[in-house]
Amino acid sequence: MSRFSIAIDAVVVVLVLLIVPACSPQLTEQPHGQGLDGIWRTEGYGHIVTVAGAQARFWEVTAVSCLLGFDSGVETLDDAEIEAALIIESPSVRIDVLRGDSPDEKWLSIDGLASRRRLVRIGSLPAKCGEDRADDPVFDFDVFWQTFQEHYPFFEMKGVDWAAVRQQERSHVSSETTDQELFGILEGMIEPLEDAHTYLSAPEIDRNFHGRRPGPAWLDDAERAEVLELIDNEYLESPSESRCNDQMAIGELAGGVRYFRLSSFGNYGSDFRDGLDCLEAVLTDVLAEPESMQGLVIDIRINPGGADPYGLAIASRLASTEYLAYTKETRNDTENPDGWSAGQPSMVSPREGAGFTGPVVLLTGPFSVSAAETFTMALMGRTPRVTRIGQTTQGVFSDVLGRTLPNGWSFGLPNERFLTGDGRSFDGLGIEPDIEIRVFAPEDLAAGRDLALEQAMEVLALP
Repeated sequence: MSRFSIAIDAVVVVLVLLIVPACSPQLTEQPHGQGLDGIWRTEGYGHIVTVAGAQARFWEVTAVSCLLGFDSGVETLDDAEIEAALIIESPSVRIDVLRGDSPDEKWLSIDGLASRRRLVRIGSLPAKCGEDRADDPVFDFDVFWQTFQEHYPFFEMKGVDWAAVRQQERSHVSSETTDQELFGILEGMIEPLEDAHTYLSAPEIDRNFHGRRPGPAWLDDAERAEVLELIDNEYLESPSESRCNDQMAIGELAGGVRYFRLSSFGNYGSDFRDGLDCLEAVLTDVLAEPESMQGLVIDIRINPGGADPYGLAIASRLASTEYLAYTKETRNDTENPDGWSAGQPSMVSPREGAGFTGPVVLLTGPFSVSAAETFTMALMGRTPRVTRIGQTTQGVFSDVLGRTLPNGWSFGLPNERFLTGDGRSFDGLGIEPDIEIRVFAPEDLAAGRDLALEQAMEVLALP
């Protein structure tokens, strides 16, 4: 059976799934300007963070709710820029707390994300924080609808009247609504968005939903193995070498062209930083002896995403000059979907060491999702220009904002956009190739051919 999956950055998985028993003292009010201890609100994202001594607590807040997300340890640091680190042990995630322009402003730098999140000190927690309404299907509905109402930016683009959805569906929910019925209602509300960064998960009733743009079914394990075997046997000089938990593969095409396949932008190591070390080592090998390389083919046609900074690290090894990869903005107005935070630019800067400034071809398709797409953006400003071959990418770029319903179910949605230097966004549309060729068509696989890879060889003037 074919399946479709999306990537959720490692830290987002933590924000959604890690429910740590609460044990830190609750803060109800804190004067301004007293170090890190106190109550902080994020700009956008709908989080409040309370810090008391060696523990921090994250709350998920809407106009109708304030629910406990998770706790973390706090490690105070003697550093000019980093004031403290919030440590989550399992899975291993580190969140650095950076000093702001005043004692009442901080910034969160989270492993695996290409932007920081602004914190502003506030005086007290909302009165709703800590309310126990776990057995109330109507409240579950309200929290779900309100979260999308306050954070989802793309209703107009998707042609969905979210207020009308509430009016139509809320009357179908009552205290007697079963879990199966509630899941079906919530799933039906977001399915028309056709957004691969929306999901709903209820393991207790064995129900999961992931949105997606209409198109070919995601390759199952057998189909994927068939594709990889075809590339190894028919196009590479010898079988590819797998690296970093089998998330990357290196090979040689004819005529001195390297082949570099990225099966994800995550799970490279035990944590984000370990994975970055592995990636850098692989890049040194992939780009060894660049003077002998006629070209480089990067294949992200089967890549569900992961951590955006990994893509920036690759782009930096291919750059000859500094350029803008993208600017990232967050929806920060709960009433206006066109309200955005100040943009945070991510730059691609040439790196010392092994690199390649010659011709590059990037293979893309509808299974190039999320961080695979921000990586595609990160190569768009390169000189000489990267040639894109294949099909349009999936069209989702934001980190997934993970939330938890009062009944314990998890769900997620996008709340950010990535912009080019001239202000373009590819959300919903995806990034088109320069040369369009259908990827992994059944008839091509049956004939033992990879037409997109053949086109890449032609572009690079291979025999």
